[in-house]
Amino acid sequence: MTIGRRSRQALLLALALLGGFSLAGAPVELEALIELAHQQNPELDALTAQLEALEHKLVGAGAWEDPTLTVAYQNVPVNSFSLGQVPMSMLMVRLDQTLPFRGKTGKREAVVAKERQSKRWELAEKKNQLRNRVKRAYYELALTRELQRLTEKHRELVTLFIDVVRVKYEVGRAEQHELLRLGLLRDRLAEDLADHTRRDVELTAALNVVLHRDSA
Repeated sequence: MTIGRRSRQALLLALALLGGFSLAGAPVELEALIELAHQQNPELDALTAQLEALEHKLVGAGAWEDPTLTVAYQNVPVNSFSLGQVPMSMLMVRLDQTLPFRGKTGKREAVVAKERQSKRWELAEKKNQLRNRVKRAYYELALTRELQRLTEKHRELVTLFIDVVRVKYEVGRAEQHELLRLGLLRDRLAEDLADHTRRDVELTAALNVVLHRDSA
């Protein structure tokens, strides 16, 4: 069974309006499959982790180095650690802070911010690619299953016509070529149905690959 380009587009539109079909015995929606593909994809997980790391890195890029606190004793007896027992004994406390050169932290922040934006674009692009792959597989699978249904109904109808024409042929009210023509049509429909079934298996497997789940 073959359909023209306009008929195929109209059928795709009808399937889009229906909004779902059955997969592995359960009804599914397109957006749910897209969300599942995003959740199950290890590349997205890695990109998300990298983006989170850059977010933390950006916070630290604008910060100064940690200050250092130094506490020192001088001329203090080790047996008492008491000041004043020994001349010139003292306790020294020192706080150091390294000041960055002017504009250094800003440049550092700009570099990390650029890396973060690039990673955001990479993540968004990967999500769009997955969305498109799921949508394509989803609608092709829905179309194939609708063609299976229509082909089966067409074959059943042709079988009924064959029974009617056979009765007429037996009483001389129909020609033999009519029976042959209908028989050839039924055989061709059976071949189309087998093709649609094979295509169903292929598309289901392709969709499962995108979703990172077992074909079973």
